[in-house]
Amino acid sequence: DDVWSFTWRKFNRLYPLKRLETHDVWYVGFFVVDQEDEDELEVLEAKLNQYKIIPCFIPSDLFEQYYTHFCKMFLWPLLHSLTPSLTFFPKLQYTKYREANRKMAEKLVEVLEEDDMIWVHDYHLMLLPSLLRKKLRHANNSLIGFSFHTPFPSSDNIMTLPPRDEIMRGLLSATIVSFHVYGFARHFQVACRRVLDIEACPKGVLFNGRFIVLYVEHIGI
Repeated sequence: DDVWSFTWRKFNRLYPLKRLETHDVWYVGFFVVDQEDEDELEVLEAKLNQYKIIPCFIPSDLFEQYYTHFCKMFLWPLLHSLTPSLTFFPKLQYTKYREANRKMAEKLVEVLEEDDMIWVHDYHLMLLPSLLRKKLRHANNSLIGFSFHTPFPSSDNIMTLPPRDEIMRGLLSATIVSFHVYGFARHFQVACRRVLDIEACPKGVLFNGRFIVLYVEHIGI
């Protein structure tokens, strides 16, 4: 019989951080599977839980459309100001982006406790903060961080996105949004004004009665 086996890769970017953790940190991420054997998935999840990893199972066809076709082939170039041709917006792939973000939100709602702090990483999950605010009973008290590991482009690029309103509202549902350099944060401030007609200052944005902190952290220094 096949047996699942897991170990930390020492060159994984998370591995060096394990010894620095002072809190009970759990990692939640997508795990691509096509099998529907519930017993097998339970065994897999239990094994991953031993490493404080919670899998959000996602079928390969959905992951391909969401991650490869929308995130990597469309969003990544746009965020890096390598704007893809906007004669065609991948509507189908964006519905898959929404669906994947919904799946992650549903998984988090299953496992989160009231005092948990949530930290969302990167542009693959820009809708997640708003989905969590809608789904969590204790949403108003939840601390949700969001970190960009990519540039945030000029507002001209953001204005070319048909779902720009939904994406910006998703990000502004976080408690804090962090960027690598101030220039990216400044782009975000301008995008807030142009997309949602709200003013932002260097320290943050007042939106829907909440103050969202804009933070700059220079990664790798």
